Order: sequence, then C-alpha cells, then structure tokens
Amino acid sequence: MKQTDTIYLIARPINDTSLNGNEYLLDKNNKPLEFVTYDECLYHCKSIGLDDSYVWSKEVEDKEIQQA
Repeated sequence: MKQTDTIYLIARPINDTSLNGNEYLLDKNNKPLEFVTYDECLYHCKSIGLDDSYVWSKEVEDKEIQQA
C-alpha cells in the first residue's frame, strides 16, 4: 500500500518567476533541506531572516510502506 507524506522545503522561484521552477536551500551534501513539519521549516526560515513565503510543501511517497 502506498502512503504519501508531506515534507517542507525552503525555496523560492528562480529569478522570482514561478514559471522557472524553484531553487532550494541545500544542505552540506547539496540536497534540499527537508523538514517534517511546517512549523519546523518556518522556524528555520525565520532564524535565517526569511518569512513564510519561502516555505514550500511537497508530497512524497513513503518508500518503506511502498516496499512492504
């Protein structure tokens, strides 16, 4: 059975144009920083001087449940 979860990312449209896709705040491994909750993501945004407009959500499939 497939289950979807929501993750939260810090992102903004490339060149401030939504047609261009998003650029994400990356971790030390050049992967987008992922947060489990909106509040956790918002807290991190505010700690680096950003507001809630940089919080983006994404639906992902839970691979462990999908493989079971």
